[in-house]
Amino acid sequence: MADIERARRLRQRETWAEKLIWRWLRDRRFSSYKVRRQHPLGDYCLDFFCEEAELNIELDGSHHGFPDQRKRDTELERSLLSRGIKSLRF
Repeated sequence: MADIERARRLRQRETWAEKLIWRWLRDRRFSSYKVRRQHPLGDYCLDFFCEEAELNIELDGSHHGFPDQRKRDTELERSLLSRGIKSLRF
C-alpha cells in the first residue's frame, strides 16, 4: 500500500512538464496505448509507463544531475532492461 500512496503523492505534486505530457498520453490518446503515470515498479516509481509497449518515459528534473540520483537512475535503467522495458529520458 505504501507504493500506491507514494504514487498518489507524486501525482499531486506534478511538474508543469509532467502535466503537459500527461495531457497527450492520457485516455489512450497515444496510438491507443494505455499509459500510467507514477507507476510503482519495485523500489521505483516510473513517471509514465506503457505495459503494452514495454516503454518507460522519464522526465528528469534538475536533481537528476547529482551523483546520488545518477546512480539511482543507472540502477533503474538496469532493472528495467532486465525486464525488457525500454526507456526514454527527457
